[in-house]
Amino acid sequence: ALQRLCLSGDDKSNIRFGSAAVAVAQALTRNKTLKVLDVSANHAGDALALALAESLPSNQSLEELNVDNNCMSMQGLEALRDGLEAQRSIVDCPPPLFDIDRASAALDSKDSSEPLFALVRELQALQLRNIDLRLGKEPAQTEQQGGGRDEESSQEEQHFLEPWTRSRLEALR
Repeated sequence: ALQRLCLSGDDKSNIRFGSAAVAVAQALTRNKTLKVLDVSANHAGDALALALAESLPSNQSLEELNVDNNCMSMQGLEALRDGLEAQRSIVDCPPPLFDIDRASAALDSKDSSEPLFALVRELQALQLRNIDLRLGKEPAQTEQQGGGRDEESSQEEQHFLEPWTRSRLEALR
């Protein structure tokens, strides 16, 4: 049975699997064997995020997911978060930094950046929750860590974000 699938696009050669990536995301509802899915760099937009939001809650076999560089808006990132919230098996989901950067560029002021910061923290907290579950720890501990903006979560955010994205996000603060 298929356990790893890489449908990653390539920006240099302009190769993208946008509609195929969306179809695979929709099929995750029925799939019970896939453990690793890479659908990055397909510029599939919010359609991919919405498909994942629908399918991830019913898929508990996926452990790794890469969705970055798909031109997701804030709405798409929120949909992705909602799908991950109901999903408990993904322990490796790199933050969609290109998409976060695009969403931050679309913000019109420093005041509107807080929802993006909160979303970044929530995505990280969900992954940490799943790691804790895998390790047999109480998930509430992770949710408490991700919920507030304290010094520890600020340090985790610094480690979590690539320098170029962090500098753009900090410019919005």
